Amino acid sequence: MTTKARWRCGTWPPPTAPTCRAPEVAVLLSRVPDLRKRLFIDALWNTRGRLNEILPLTKEDFVLDDPLSGAPLSSPFVVLRTLKQRKLEAAARSRRHGRPIREEQQAERETEAEIRDNPPRAVPLTDPGFVQRLSEWFATTALPAGARLWDIKSEDTARSWISQAVTAAARDGVMFSIRPVTPNTFRDSFAMHLVQHQVPQKVIQTLMDHKDAKSTEWYTRVFALEVTLQLGVRFSMNPHEASRLLLPR
Repeated sequence: MTTKARWRCGTWPPPTAPTCRAPEVAVLLSRVPDLRKRLFIDALWNTRGRLNEILPLTKEDFVLDDPLSGAPLSSPFVVLRTLKQRKLEAAARSRRHGRPIREEQQAERETEAEIRDNPPRAVPLTDPGFVQRLSEWFATTALPAGARLWDIKSEDTARSWISQAVTAAARDGVMFSIRPVTPNTFRDSFAMHLVQHQVPQKVIQTLMDHKDAKSTEWYTRVFALEVTLQLGVRFSMNPHEASRLLLPR
């Protein structure tokens, strides 16, 4: 049973959320000298994307500038697609010329319906620093159209990049509140960061692509638990002090 599942069942309420905080992520990024690997972790943190949504990203998935004027957008965003959504879009683009046969027409209708029911998600990029780092990376690397930002074949490679950063931080005496740090840690951290900044729950639910609001409520419950612990609210009193307060003045 996962940490989150045990919390939902009420059998193991954790004292803190299984997430990294902004200072921890900043330290983690500072321990990654390879800019490509650093940008990957930065993207996990800033977009809440799942691993299969982040790894296929191309420059064209990021909308940072106005397509007409070329001026930086005030509200840049990235379009996240699952591997299945990318395959569906590729299938829709690869229709052969000529009149399709009945079976092909049916397949096209089913593909179009699935794309309508499960459209790609646009995630706003609200951190100017991350947007600036993206712009600099695109200008420096000059990637060809459609090329992946991280052309790696195994998800284990991406996970090892995170592990390397955690190990480098540990060598400097920096430890993290949650271990191990995984790609999904940044997804949960993204949601908790929004909760801490009082973003409405409905907005968080949309950004996290939660079908069920209960999935989003988990973050608000953990946040409430954390805040209560930090406030140090006590429910016991010294009996002598209590008696003194109750005596008639």
